[in-house]
Amino acid sequence: MDTLNHFARSFDSRYTNWQKNCRYHGWRMGVLSCSCIVGFVLCCNIALLIAGFYSKAGFNKDGVADLIAGEEDVITRWNTMLHLLINILSTILLAGSNYTMQVLSSPTREEIDNAHKRGDCLEIGLLSFRNLRRISGKRVLLGTVLALSSIPLHLFYNASMFKITTFHDHRVIAIDTTSDNFTQIRDRIDMYTKLNNDQWKQVYGRHDVSQYGDLYLIVDQVTFDGTDHSVGNISSFFPFEFSTLYDVGNIALSAERGWMTYGGGAAPDGTWLLPNGSGIYNQERFTIYGNPLPSSMHMAYGLATNVNPQSRVQISLYFMAAVLAFNFLTLIVMVFVLVSDRADYIVTLGDASASFLEVPDPNTDGKCLLWAGDLQPKRSEPQGITPASHDNARHAIGPATSIWQPQQLKLSTSVGLDKNLANFFSTAGFLIFILVCCTQTGKVSWRWGTASESILKISKNSSLSAKNTLFQAWLANAPQIMLSFCYLSINAVCTCMASAQEWDSFGMHRKGLRVTNPRGEQRSTYFLQLPYRWSIPLIILSGFSHWLLSQTIFLVQVDYLNRDGLLVSDKSKAAVGISFPSLIVLVVVWLAVVFAVGWAGRQPLRFRMPPAQSSSLVISAACHPPATDIDPHLRLVKWGVIEQPVVHGHGHCSFSSSRVKKPEIGQMYV
Repeated sequence: MDTLNHFARSFDSRYTNWQKNCRYHGWRMGVLSCSCIVGFVLCCNIALLIAGFYSKAGFNKDGVADLIAGEEDVITRWNTMLHLLINILSTILLAGSNYTMQVLSSPTREEIDNAHKRGDCLEIGLLSFRNLRRISGKRVLLGTVLALSSIPLHLFYNASMFKITTFHDHRVIAIDTTSDNFTQIRDRIDMYTKLNNDQWKQVYGRHDVSQYGDLYLIVDQVTFDGTDHSVGNISSFFPFEFSTLYDVGNIALSAERGWMTYGGGAAPDGTWLLPNGSGIYNQERFTIYGNPLPSSMHMAYGLATNVNPQSRVQISLYFMAAVLAFNFLTLIVMVFVLVSDRADYIVTLGDASASFLEVPDPNTDGKCLLWAGDLQPKRSEPQGITPASHDNARHAIGPATSIWQPQQLKLSTSVGLDKNLANFFSTAGFLIFILVCCTQTGKVSWRWGTASESILKISKNSSLSAKNTLFQAWLANAPQIMLSFCYLSINAVCTCMASAQEWDSFGMHRKGLRVTNPRGEQRSTYFLQLPYRWSIPLIILSGFSHWLLSQTIFLVQVDYLNRDGLLVSDKSKAAVGISFPSLIVLVVVWLAVVFAVGWAGRQPLRFRMPPAQSSSLVISAACHPPATDIDPHLRLVKWGVIEQPVVHGHGHCSFSSSRVKKPEIGQMYV
């Protein structure tokens, strides 16, 4: 945490110096930074598309190109790294889009004053949907375009690249070292890869094999049971092809000498597997070519036939074009906002406080202890403040006096009911969706990520057409939208709690206001209202979670080739796969986040000043300094009881750069 705080302070200092030397200030600096980031992501996406065009075969008629081809294990690693890159880029892109949307939803001082005259309030420091009904239609339209452009990015970005695994039909054949077959193979040894007994058993022990074709087991010794059978010519037993009815991975090999024995696990019920898939034969009743079966064979090593692996990572022209289009649209909107909008938006709590300290709002004069609970008419009397009169509880308009009666509250009280409900339903819905997916699988595979063999039943019988493959890729990435809603709700809750801490600290410490365009002793705001110690882990969480989800639910396409290299349609498939190890990690991560945020919400919020809950009315009510306080918004300020007496003998609380003291319990302030 100390390292993170040091990095945050260093970044904050450099970012502030850059702001001072740049012609763009305030929220424009943030939008400019986001525009540069989105432009960088656009360049990366163009580079990926160009790589597809200049790949070995380019894009085919279905708009798909091979980016990388190789062995299945290598391709799996490349696929993981490429999706990690995609999720880093998408996280950066969506963070920039969210910043601009928050700026567009932020009110101007004129809009706030108009709302206060109507007895209404606006939200400050949040991506607020409440504000949309109270701001200009142009900004609502631009914000809506940014929001809608984010949806295709979730659906198509991860789906634009996918792994194709190629499996090869193969035979497992035993040949002896004295045969002509072995001589022919030895003369073309460069066509084979030599594998020791452990290696070929590991490779061919899988259900399917991707990197090799036929396997030749080189036999240099055999044994017979001389009491039951006469010994025949060894060459009459070879070549010996093992039946495909039995998993070669279970062939019993001596750990020391590599003998494959009759019985002892070589085949069920002590039987041998015989050539050409003809079935399982019992040694006591059958012979090969009139000769008895050997009791055991010694495998010196295996020779695996080299084939073109053909497993690959593919890129979709159509999906990538959609990503580029909406990426470009996002950039256009940001640049348009940057060059055409000159309004002074009040983006943070510090911006609002500075504005009200510079020009106090007469609508909230005399309401210095107003808090967000007073704005909700159906709530019971707040525990923290006991109002002496309520002329209009909802609008908080008109003179009123309040008694200071602080109590210790939880940090979660700063989060509105709407945000708590959004957080609960989005997280619960996502976890329920994951659990439903678990019930829709057949075979359970415990391999990580896209190496898993588990398939969702809804896509099990899908065709292998390019159109269906792209649909399955899109279907696999649809849950990314649900995850984004979870992240946005968690982010909103954390922003509310961080803002409450920052606001409440002004009742204890004197410091400069955090604003988007610092002057005097003001401080530079964070990238948004959220402090770096909150925002950086949340951004990392977003990217990591989206990557985890791409490793949990993903496109599975398998091309099954026969021994002639031709596609076998009935064995090939395109479907939605699921990885249970990845799913477990994803669920554990999100449950840990939910519990961590819940634990943070249980921490005490010391009632040093009336909680604002991002309400413009509450912020305005706390910003009525004495007339003798010159330019308090540019200086170090603190909230408390000002020394100058007011009418009727009651004290008055406000932000002030002058000396203030703590309000006294039970005293009335106006």
